[in-house]
Amino acid sequence: MLKLLIKSKKMDVINANNGLEAIECVKNGHFNIILMDIKMPIMDGIEAT
Repeated sequence: MLKLLIKSKKMDVINANNGLEAIECVKNGHFNIILMDIKMPIMDGIEAT
């Protein structure tokens, strides 16, 4: 639902399947906001943050 709302405002959305992917995304791009899930596999959002 949140993804649809963000896209409706003409903003890009990038998904990461786990905390390690999220870290790689941050290393390779610039983001204005990052939303993390605390129950991701491999590395959770708290550890990634």
